[in-house]
Amino acid sequence: MEDKLTKIINRYWVLFSHVPTSEEKMHHHIWKTLHKTEEALTTFSLLLRSKQTKPVCNYLENIFNNYQDDEPLLDYLKDLSHLLTWEFGYDELPDNLKERYAFAELLGPRGMVISDELILGLVLLAPNTYYPRHRHPNITETYICLYGSCSIDLQNQRNVLQKNDYLFVPKGNLHAIFSDKDNPCLLAYAWTSDAKTLKTNQMKLESY
Repeated sequence: MEDKLTKIINRYWVLFSHVPTSEEKMHHHIWKTLHKTEEALTTFSLLLRSKQTKPVCNYLENIFNNYQDDEPLLDYLKDLSHLLTWEFGYDELPDNLKERYAFAELLGPRGMVISDELILGLVLLAPNTYYPRHRHPNITETYICLYGSCSIDLQNQRNVLQKNDYLFVPKGNLHAIFSDKDNPCLLAYAWTSDAKTLKTNQMKLESY
């Protein structure tokens, strides 16, 4: 398992190292993402969590069996999918979203690989899903689209993400996600903040 996790985390490093950093805040976020990823790979402290699945995970088999590109991260994730812990992350969630959304933390305070100031994870959305507006007051985030496509409304500006596209979300900025009407969407994400914020973060949708 350690070898597979190392391959996954290394691939995250490669993907985020290719994200252009035109703004100072984004440059710092990506630099910290890469630095903390390297640090976590060096110390490599494992947290064994129980497998947890959600209804939307039924789309994973479709994703793993049908993607057609040279992205090795999906191969690595397929090999480890039976160990992932999928969650909602919200105390209150619309009933329809419970069937259509989940996330998995791979690296972080509660990830399979421990890190204090960085979270690397996955967001999975069913086709034709609206993930309502939300914000992370003290967390900076970047999404990379691994499979499918989606639109992300960021501060009332729509951004379309296809495979390998990225979007930088400054801390505190409102954003919402719309998946493609015909296909599921799988996003990789990186969160950076201080250790206390990442460990105690409570997610809340704007309408709840």
